[in-house]
Amino acid sequence: MKTFKTPLLLLALCTMLLTTMTCKKDPTKNAVLPPATQAGKNTAGFILNNEVWVPYYKCGGSMAGSGSGNACGKISAEYHLTGPDKSVFDCQFRRKREKAGKSSSLTLYNRIGAKITSLGNKIDSIGVEFSDENDDNYTRLQPGSKFIITRLDTVNKIISGEFEFILNEYNGGSGKQITLKNGRFDLQMNVCLCDSK
Repeated sequence: MKTFKTPLLLLALCTMLLTTMTCKKDPTKNAVLPPATQAGKNTAGFILNNEVWVPYYKCGGSMAGSGSGNACGKISAEYHLTGPDKSVFDCQFRRKREKAGKSSSLTLYNRIGAKITSLGNKIDSIGVEFSDENDDNYTRLQPGSKFIITRLDTVNKIISGEFEFILNEYNGGSGKQITLKNGRFDLQMNVCLCDSK
């Protein structure tokens, strides 16, 4: 019996060691949807397939396809004053999430000629691109989508809002449709963020 105890003990220790070495904590696991605030807290999120999606990108990360050390990998929001009175904002914001070695991202941008200068539903002013962890791309906004600006504060440099996007796959593809529900964002204008851990 003694001859079997040593190999079994060694096997158990090796298994525990390998499990510990290969398991990495997923920072997006058990994510909670941030509250719909209007204070420039630099938060964003939505629900997709009953899973909370919040942006996450490790500072200095070198995940394949994500570049290396992108300081704006988690959230970037660009706003440019245009027009004769410099009061019209062109905006584009990106949010990226790394999870289990794959990434997904949500990008919003002004349609050509469309400006966001007031509160309310601005769905007709934006374009949306969502790329999931399987590299499926969804860009075609469907009826029922909304993008509501709840705060546009050019003095304190804050933009906040809520959204629900119903999207079809780019170029038809397999004809899949997804819905990004309960979306919200509360950002400082021209924010550039990544996660330190």
